[in-house]
Amino acid sequence: MKIAATTAIVGTILSTGVLTNLPTPNPNYADTPAALVTYAANNEVDVMKNEPKVVLKKWNGEVQLGVKVGNGNTISAPVGITATIKNTIASGEDVVMEPTADGQGFNVDITLASEPVTNVFTYQLTGWENLDFFYQAPLWQEAGLKAPTANCTDTDCTTSDGTSHRPSNVVGSYAVYYKNHANHLVGSTNYETGKAYHIYRPQVTDAKGNQVWADLSYANGILTITVPQSFLDSAVYPVVVDPTFGSGSACNGTQSNMKGSNLATTIFVSPASSGTVTKISTCTHTSFPAGIMKAVLWDSSGVIVTNGIGGTVSVNSGTNQFWDMTYSTSPSVTSGINYFVGSVQDTNNSDFIYYDTGSAATGGDQANNEASPTNLSLALSNNTHKYLTFATYTTGAAAPTNAIFFGGD
Repeated sequence: MKIAATTAIVGTILSTGVLTNLPTPNPNYADTPAALVTYAANNEVDVMKNEPKVVLKKWNGEVQLGVKVGNGNTISAPVGITATIKNTIASGEDVVMEPTADGQGFNVDITLASEPVTNVFTYQLTGWENLDFFYQAPLWQEAGLKAPTANCTDTDCTTSDGTSHRPSNVVGSYAVYYKNHANHLVGSTNYETGKAYHIYRPQVTDAKGNQVWADLSYANGILTITVPQSFLDSAVYPVVVDPTFGSGSACNGTQSNMKGSNLATTIFVSPASSGTVTKISTCTHTSFPAGIMKAVLWDSSGVIVTNGIGGTVSVNSGTNQFWDMTYSTSPSVTSGINYFVGSVQDTNNSDFIYYDTGSAATGGDQANNEASPTNLSLALSNNTHKYLTFATYTTGAAAPTNAIFFGGD
């Protein structure tokens, strides 16, 4: 027999930039359509007052992803605007829109007071046309296996290339990238890797704390959450469905510990202006001892460009973050040409480099030599890996015209 309680479905959409000083609603909220929540790097979240919708603004509003629950209209006024915006939509569910407790994202939760007539819930997105949504499959599927094995599961996989770990909430999630925007031209917007948001796999929780993962799918501006019907049939209500839209650092995703002195590279697509690269930054952490990483810039044929071997960095922290490898003599790059931008690790084999799975030919890895980096073969392993690496460059002298830029799109 079901007990009247509340079940929640929880999901998270994270955008790049840590939320701070939350919440900070618009002081004139009563007279405006939305409350305004600000967070790091000039990013904002508009929480709509008259509909169950938020708009996540990235890079000074250049990217604006709107997220609206279902098709229902608001039928009750929002409450608690200084901390939480709560709406009730026509179908009877409560929608609660609020930052996550850790300040790393924004929740758009659906609370079900009783068993719903459907186990499928939709979110309508706006501003999605200039974004790429990359599905993060279970690792055994990514490895091309027909089923999980002892060495390759949803979250952990060991192959001849090394080991990978994909957190449970990243399995079945979406990494969201700004199309054709990445890297940092000094004096202009710093797009870093171009990663704008991460929509994590939703977890559904009932009143007794029972939890289950929901399936997440995306197509043409519609985000769909499917909750196992068996869970809804036996749940103690209320139940919460809580998608989280990531607003934390772009340095997150799947971690890879490659064997030997391997390189990890991504495609740096056509710098906005000709100039010189001052540093390359890679998202990584170490399991100790500290590992050494070295910046390398290759042309489109895999040849290291003049002055393309950069400085090194000692990765001495177990916390994932971007590590800078600075050039003492900067290599030149040319607008309209693509390059490979990446790093080579030493043989300590202790560094974990982060990536998202993207489309074909967005990056890859292979054996190399940190002590004396070599040209790369274009037959890269794991060529769908978008390693979280980007270049910082300034306008200046142009590179030779035979170079091509890969990395970050």
